[in-house]
Amino acid sequence: MKKTLLIVFLFTSLQTFGQLTDDFSDADFTGNPVWTPDNAANWTTTPDNQLRSNSGTASSSFYITTPSTRAINAEWGFFINLQFNTSSANYVDVYLTSEQANLGSLTNNGYFVRIGGTPDEISLYKVTSGVSTILINGTDGVTNSSNTTLRIKVIRDAANNWTLERDAEGGRTFINEGTAIDNSFTTSGFFGIKIQQSTSSFFNKHFFDDIYAGDIGFDNVPPVLQSIEVINQTTLSLSFSEAVEMTSTQAISNYTVNNSIQNPLAALLLSDSKSVQLTFQKPFSNGTDYLIAVKAIHDLAGNSLSDTEKAFRYFIVVPVNPKDILITEIMADPTPVVQLPEAEYIEIYNKSTNPFDLAGWTLSDATTIATLPSVLLLPNSFLILTSASNVSKFPADVKVLAVISFPSLNNDGESLVLKNGTSQMIDSVNYHSDWYRDDEKKDGGWSLELIDPLNTCGEEENWIASDDEKGGTPGKSNSVLASKPDLTGPKLEFINPLQPDQLFVRFDEKMLKSISLSSFLFSPEVKLEKAFFTDLSLRQIQVNLTSALLARQLYTIHLVNLYDCNGNAIQEEYSRLSFALPEPADSLDLLVNEILFNPRTGGVDFVEVYNHSPRFINLKNAKLANYEMDQTKNEEIITTVDFLIAPGEYIVLTEDVSILKNQYPQSDGKKIFKTNLPGLPDDEGSIVIISSESNVIDYFLYSEKDHSPLIKDEEGVSLERISFSQPANNAENWRSANASAGYATPGYINSNSRPDILLEGDEVKITPEIFSAGSVGNDFVQVSYQFEESGLVANAKIYDQQGRAIKEIYNNETISYQGSFRWDGDCDNGTKARNGYYLVWFETFNSGGKVKTFRKRVIVASR
Repeated sequence: MKKTLLIVFLFTSLQTFGQLTDDFSDADFTGNPVWTPDNAANWTTTPDNQLRSNSGTASSSFYITTPSTRAINAEWGFFINLQFNTSSANYVDVYLTSEQANLGSLTNNGYFVRIGGTPDEISLYKVTSGVSTILINGTDGVTNSSNTTLRIKVIRDAANNWTLERDAEGGRTFINEGTAIDNSFTTSGFFGIKIQQSTSSFFNKHFFDDIYAGDIGFDNVPPVLQSIEVINQTTLSLSFSEAVEMTSTQAISNYTVNNSIQNPLAALLLSDSKSVQLTFQKPFSNGTDYLIAVKAIHDLAGNSLSDTEKAFRYFIVVPVNPKDILITEIMADPTPVVQLPEAEYIEIYNKSTNPFDLAGWTLSDATTIATLPSVLLLPNSFLILTSASNVSKFPADVKVLAVISFPSLNNDGESLVLKNGTSQMIDSVNYHSDWYRDDEKKDGGWSLELIDPLNTCGEEENWIASDDEKGGTPGKSNSVLASKPDLTGPKLEFINPLQPDQLFVRFDEKMLKSISLSSFLFSPEVKLEKAFFTDLSLRQIQVNLTSALLARQLYTIHLVNLYDCNGNAIQEEYSRLSFALPEPADSLDLLVNEILFNPRTGGVDFVEVYNHSPRFINLKNAKLANYEMDQTKNEEIITTVDFLIAPGEYIVLTEDVSILKNQYPQSDGKKIFKTNLPGLPDDEGSIVIISSESNVIDYFLYSEKDHSPLIKDEEGVSLERISFSQPANNAENWRSANASAGYATPGYINSNSRPDILLEGDEVKITPEIFSAGSVGNDFVQVSYQFEESGLVANAKIYDQQGRAIKEIYNNETISYQGSFRWDGDCDNGTKARNGYYLVWFETFNSGGKVKTFRKRVIVASR
């Protein structure tokens, strides 16, 4: 076995030139080789002990040689780096054998390798009496580079067969440049390097190292651990740069995983002698990083591998299921900053027992699709997704992933979708600013947090503003973490015929994705073609029919065997709805039925609309506005999507649903919807309903004076319409909501609602005859009338038992042929009427002087 010898090279020219420690390693160099330059100044050594040219003479040739007797049955090798493009005037000749120390002698004989020249090649030459002849013509263009790094090997065997090889990256993966047979010279006196250079652009740019002349196949390079392949949960395959030796007694102890945690049970050297297969008793954990230590490994020449540690990861791809990874926190509006970084982010959490590589996964909103880079998300761990510019803002203990084209998160809310590399949806959240349930936190600096990760289908009821003092909990368990299971089935909220042969069905929560046509039952019967979800919310289903619905026909849908995302069956009491084909709204089809224009502190306005028609009306693109001088202004679209309001149905429109629900808990929350409202001043104003065809349907000019005179504070008290048949702009047809109803009735029948009274000509009726006026908004009496002619003038008063007029209602006022007025039990002097009998005196006369008088009894009583 050949051993490496460490040689000190002395550069001498009449005096010691310098020292170079290198890898010369054969005794055929006599003693320590003495390098003899033609000029000592032309050569130097680099800090890492490479030989470098140092000549500053243009158009010059210079050389360096050392005694060497190797000429036959030998191998030569060297490393060379030329930091320039070679040419006919810039090249290097490395003399393998030379009779003379003077490489420029015209009588010299030997062999050399030329690197460069006109063809920019590596070729083998023979020189005879100073005349060069090519033996192996290498590949052209190999050195046509501004920085060429090569390792060159030449072999001449005992039969005088020459082989020229090179590695163009300076390694030891050699390519054969050619072969030749020549026995012209069988002895040698010197080995040397000769440089030809032209201008200053080539000065000091020749570097040499690892020079060898010796036996064929000499190896002084230790093996290198190149790669680790994980075969299975207990087996590794290690690949080395060359064949290695291994004995059974040493093999197992040469390898240790994770600082002596375990050694292999067995180590097997494979047939290529460069690979070792290790088998362990304890299985590796999926998604875990390990470190293997390798020591005392030798190649076949006895070169020892330095003790080496190399990391590897055991990761086996397993199928990912929907909801294995959840979106658990959303920071859509980081300003004003509380304590967290000023950065939008999304937190995801792996709730499964498997690790997943997120390479190729996507995160998207309505306009942007961002592709995630490779990162391993381990079980029960969090990962923050944010833009590349925000990564450095997070603490080092928070795992953050830079996402190119990270979506810009809308403050008010939007739909976010997480998909794996095969476009399978893993999780989605259609968040909304109402989910904060806190007006202050909604304004910025606080994140939205998922409450119960096990309730994978929960949406608005399973999210809330963070309770952490920093404003959020990126990268750790949420501050609002709690058990909030979904134990109730879904409710059918809405059905709308999009077309005569298409239905749109909406539910109050996310549904199970699997649906069957047999779940949809209709009366009268209709036949179905298909049913499918219309978007990622899984709340909306489109049902296509085989034939068109009939106009003016009332249908009922009954849903069976439908389940929410958590597997709860639809609630029977919420499984039926009636519907019909929608028709355009005509005048007074939709009525302003209740209005709150002076809300409590922290409260919001609302407008209640009632469908007083027999038609189903689509509110898509209908508007609310103010109404002044018979002109609409400040128009606000109610909704841009299909929204059907059924006959006799109420809807409440407000700018903040959660606040309205909280302040009026008795309200019908399912009939309250978020929209923008026109301005509603506290003292007086107007509201008008405009159809999608831009026609005025109904309007109301309100005033704070319309409130009951017995109310001391109008804040938070709505005005309710009394009768649907009476005009909105009749002050007698509006009344403050009763205290017993919480001062507002959003979404259900008004506390002051009165059934329309059927009257015949020249008739007056009192409803009710007995009422209470003892408390604010407790009750009132309504006087309804109908006459056979219009244009009448009226007087109306209330008299007590002593015949004194205590309240004047009309004083020579023109009235319609049909209408009503009310008495709240108040007196003209500002007091309230005492309990007892009272007389309603009502007189009318026409232009011809014909007078009609009506006297009706009414009783004021305590409740």
